[in-house]
Amino acid sequence: MINDQYKKMKNLFLRQSYIDAWEDYQRSIRKKSFAQWDYIVLTASNEEQANAFRSQITYRQNKNVLPCKTKYLVLPDPDGKRVGSGGATLQVLRKLAEQEDIAGDFHNKRILVIHSGGDSKRVPQYSVCGKLFSAEFIHFGTTRELLTLLTDEIADYEYLDWKPMVFTNYKAEKNVQAAVHNALIEKTVQLSDKCYVENSCLRGNTVLGEDCVISQLELKDVTIPSMVLHGIELKRENGEKRYIVRAYGVKDNPKKTLEESGSFLAGNLQSFINLNNLKTEDIWESEDHSLWKAKLYPVTESQEKAVSWALLLHSMSCEKADEVKVAEWKSLKRYSLEESFQMDNVIFIPYQNKINLIYSLNAGDVHWCVNAKGIKGVNCPSNVYSTKSVAF
Repeated sequence: MINDQYKKMKNLFLRQSYIDAWEDYQRSIRKKSFAQWDYIVLTASNEEQANAFRSQITYRQNKNVLPCKTKYLVLPDPDGKRVGSGGATLQVLRKLAEQEDIAGDFHNKRILVIHSGGDSKRVPQYSVCGKLFSAEFIHFGTTRELLTLLTDEIADYEYLDWKPMVFTNYKAEKNVQAAVHNALIEKTVQLSDKCYVENSCLRGNTVLGEDCVISQLELKDVTIPSMVLHGIELKRENGEKRYIVRAYGVKDNPKKTLEESGSFLAGNLQSFINLNNLKTEDIWESEDHSLWKAKLYPVTESQEKAVSWALLLHSMSCEKADEVKVAEWKSLKRYSLEESFQMDNVIFIPYQNKINLIYSLNAGDVHWCVNAKGIKGVNCPSNVYSTKSVAF
């Protein structure tokens, strides 16, 4: 009873804080005398991500939905090399001191620095474009926390009008706690308890087991055990399309190493090596034996093939893999979670007027464009990285 009362009071407080923040934002747009930041500086992991952030800011400035007196800067880590929050902060201070005529005197300056270029190692499906421009945000540190939030605890955030089903045709069966965002799911598909599907299309006799997270994929007639599958299209090589599908467990922490008995899918990194007669040099090229650095994910010419290799990894983790397939897997070019993060083929585009959709939809291979009424020009669903040929 006490916990329920505490939760209710917490939610009321958070809802009021949300309302107050929204009203302050609106006042900052309408009233020139309202206190505003002199600078808002975003840091990014690389130049590609920085350009994506800049395009989002420019679009909002053109729509007059950002305070006009504030100057916005986006600074990537130098040469794409990770410098951490400390190094990124020094970059910001140097930029402001040398190029913005502050000359080292920061007195009476309101400067907001938002470090938004993290690797998102513990929630790798968001490492590519980051979480900064998602339409809704609340902190979650791991994939397990994300899944729990969206399936078990979603009602706790009703003050934000959060729902488990968003932009989808799917209706969950009774006694099944699942969440589906920006996804098309055919009636023949079966979702088990504690599943989360985002930015995907599930067709045919596809079956998802418990504790599945599916992100940016098209699946047809496949059975997925408890795991995370995250599809990425890599930058093209000689004009050819290239795909990988990242696979890992809901409980896995990519920061953990072989020496720390870091978990991986149905077992751990050490058992994965032992079960498949592998050597550390088969997977790692450095002394860092973390899951983040493990070269596990084959590059393929189709997403369907990449899914099959991802499912093989699960079989390899529980001693069910065919030896011939394992030998073929070893012979393929493979990337790590880190490398695939750096080689993604993703760009942000702003809201598109309906009359121009024929041009933007023809510019890419596939697209999925969604937005809610009333937030045009304020929020965009930029967590929709890979896309389907559907426009809502």
